[in-house]
Amino acid sequence: MNPKISVVVPVYNVEKYLRECLDSIVNQTLRELQIICVNDGSPDNSLAILNEYAAKDERIMIINKKNGGLSSARNAAYPHLKGKYTLFVDSDDWIDLQLCEKTLIKAEETGAEMTVFFSYWENGLKPSCDNLTAGYKKTVLEKSTVVDYPCAWGKLWKTDFLISHQLFFPMGLFAEDRLMNWQSVVVANTIYVLSEKLYSWRVNPDSLTRSLDVKSKCADYLEIYRRIKSWLVKTGNYELYKDKFHQNKVSFLNEQIFYLSGEDEDLFKKEVYQCLTKGDWEFIDSPQCPDLMRMGFYEMQRYYEGKSIRSYLKLPEQLLRYYIINPIRRRFAE
Repeated sequence: MNPKISVVVPVYNVEKYLRECLDSIVNQTLRELQIICVNDGSPDNSLAILNEYAAKDERIMIINKKNGGLSSARNAAYPHLKGKYTLFVDSDDWIDLQLCEKTLIKAEETGAEMTVFFSYWENGLKPSCDNLTAGYKKTVLEKSTVVDYPCAWGKLWKTDFLISHQLFFPMGLFAEDRLMNWQSVVVANTIYVLSEKLYSWRVNPDSLTRSLDVKSKCADYLEIYRRIKSWLVKTGNYELYKDKFHQNKVSFLNEQIFYLSGEDEDLFKKEVYQCLTKGDWEFIDSPQCPDLMRMGFYEMQRYYEGKSIRSYLKLPEQLLRYYIINPIRRRFAE
């Protein structure tokens, strides 16, 4: 059987969720699949589960390797890809039974190198990708919207597109799919967004996302964005995507702050603030930056550089009164 889609599943320490993930793949309405499961040195019972499924389904191929992380596991599948298209599925998630069929039909119809689809969070109540509109994305402005949806698993990729542009995942870094996604968006001729929620993302408390310390996460975030900018400059695309790059970077770093508190928050803010560039501040000072986000970075500026309260005068009067003037008046009233 010639597979139409190669499904890549990196596996590490997910025995609690692996069966649900595999069931959603082997029972796809599209049968012409190559299912590549990369066992990344998993210490639990995951390999035994993979062997069990492989014994029943000849479409499943198992690659065993030493633990090297998510990027390493995904990259290990590249030499074995046989499908015209490639789909990445994280092994603690699950997919709609029609995902492969629906995305294949749309990819063939549109000729898109990337066919983007929507996703659910685990509880089904918090869908991501809602900022994307359905349809073709061909111009710089249209394609730029896709960089805000960086997950590798949220797209059906043309395999030749991945290989010919050497769109691999950076090794040893968290937020690894952001660099690969940026590169893909820039070099793609056509991206198509299919407005259906076909992927379910699980909030896994044991995932690498939640196990790294704050300093390591911040260092990785900043290194990823350093590499993105370096690649944009090297390929002559920085000026085209400059505004979007800084908006994407600042917004992402700001979003991470909301997940932290106490010493972790203070450490993260300090690391982030020290690495903000002129381009980042130009976005923060621009009308495109949301007022509350701008206020947060002005607060960092005041705290770490001892800037006066005059920095806040760039805020709208209503926010200036609410966050600055009224609290000062209350303190004096006491």
